Amino acid sequence: MKKITKQTLLFAMAMFAAVQFSVAKDGQGIQFFKGTWEEALKEATKTNKLLFVDAFATWCGPCKMMDKKVFVQKEVGDFYNKNFIPVKIDVDSKIGRPLATKYQVKAMPTYLFVAGNGKLVYRKLGYMQPKAFISVGKSAMKFPQMIKQYNSGDRSKKFLNEYLAVVDDADAKVANKYLAGLSEKEMLYDENNFKIMSNYVRNPDSKAFQFFLAHTKEYQKEYGNQALNLAVGILDGLYAKAFAQGEHKGGKKDAQALQKLFNTLMKLDPIMPKNKAEGIVKKLQKQFDDVK
Repeated sequence: MKKITKQTLLFAMAMFAAVQFSVAKDGQGIQFFKGTWEEALKEATKTNKLLFVDAFATWCGPCKMMDKKVFVQKEVGDFYNKNFIPVKIDVDSKIGRPLATKYQVKAMPTYLFVAGNGKLVYRKLGYMQPKAFISVGKSAMKFPQMIKQYNSGDRSKKFLNEYLAVVDDADAKVANKYLAGLSEKEMLYDENNFKIMSNYVRNPDSKAFQFFLAHTKEYQKEYGNQALNLAVGILDGLYAKAFAQGEHKGGKKDAQALQKLFNTLMKLDPIMPKNKAEGIVKKLQKQFDDVK
């Protein structure tokens, strides 16, 4: 019998790690497909299911956390095993690199939902809790039909509420038009509407933005740190816009842009960390001075 050397064993282990299509644990949790990428696509076509692709890297901390804390959960496994063909791809492997390029995987973990013909249907990324991760799968399953419904002209309030919460790259104009038609109660107390506003509202002149400014305390009470995150996102947009105006127009426009930003910051002040508004204004003023 041929002796198995240490080098031979290490080589075999390396080849197995490169493929990374089959790392499923026996028992509960997600059972990842055992086979090649082409075989996985054929299985998706045969079963009329989407592939769920976990695009990961061995050095990625959140990827390891998903493996350890989320993929092993019974409810997660029950849902994904029933509704998808789960596949794992190491983006740094010989097999994984071209797939990562094809599907533009730029951060890990990225979750790809791919049809049997290889077409990308839906994507999400980052560590998330089991409940949120299951919700991502549900969104992926209904996403193709939602696109058809939107393209057919459905602009009902009920449909857009769901559509905008699922489609990350939807037109911001659609979102702002939808939000502009909501009642005060719907704007303040519908969590899905708040999610839509968080994803899309960045225009300081939009009705939704102005509503948020006028109700910062109510939003903070209702949504806590989520309202703060929205405020910070709005600040980032205003900061960039004001700086661009100062850089390209100069003079009085500098002062006008700075004043507008300062006025907005003061309205956001109730939910901002202490002195954050003043600190941003001072930094912005220095940049304005530098480009004059």
